[in-house]
Parts: sequence; structure tokens; C-alpha cells
Amino acid sequence: MKLKVDADLFLFDLDGTVYLGDTPIPGAMETLGKLSAMGKKVCFLTNNSSKDKREYVRKLTSMGYPVDLWQIITSTMAAVQFLHTRRPSKSVYPIGTPFCRFCGTNKKPVPQLLKTAGTGYISCGATQLDIYV
Repeated sequence: MKLKVDADLFLFDLDGTVYLGDTPIPGAMETLGKLSAMGKKVCFLTNNSSKDKREYVRKLTSMGYPVDLWQIITSTMAAVQFLHTRRPSKSVYPIGTPFCRFCGTNKKPVPQLLKTAGTGYISCGATQLDIYV
């Protein structure tokens, strides 16, 4: 396989790009395997915060491309990073499904990550907030 771009890291959206529902897109698993065989890093992006990263690991592995947790980047992770870098010290109230309340390979709750990231995380009883996520 000859690449038209010289890159060490490839990012792929999941649903609709790598697979559609429970079916791999034709040629996707083979392409991922070839990139890995060439020593390229492959990571996956998802805007679906309702699923745990381990579900994506299981799904991709069952389709023939084994992955690790570090290769999955969720919208929850992106939101925490954005708040850390662009909205430090703002009060934040996370809203979402049980899965989006946790983030990262160590399953830290999003409120704990928000505190670690320097935001002024506010609990459920707060009356004045800067940001709802």
C-alpha cells in the first residue's frame, strides 16, 4: 500500500467511516491493518458520548481490528480538554448519560476530570453556572 500523504498518525471517525452499525465498511479493516503494519498510529474519533470507550474497543476487535483504549477519543474527552484550555476556572455542570459522565482509560468521573482540569465544577444544587456540558 502506497500512501499519498506522509503522516505518522491517522484519525478515523467511527460510525459511517469505519463501520455502519455493526457492519464494517468494505475495505476499512484491511486499510487499518495495513496502516498498522506500516508502523502508523491509528486512532478513532466519536461524537457519541453515550457509549463507553470499552464498547468501541470490543466492537472494533470483533470486526477484526484489535485496538486499545488509548486509541479511542470521545466527544466527552474533547469537551474536558476544551474546557481546560479555553474556559479555565469556569463553573461547569455536566449533563448526560451515565457513560458520558466517565472519561479516560482510568474511568475517572467527568466531575473529577473537570476539577483536575481547573474548571470550577459545580454540583447539582448550584444556582448559578457558567457552562452546561
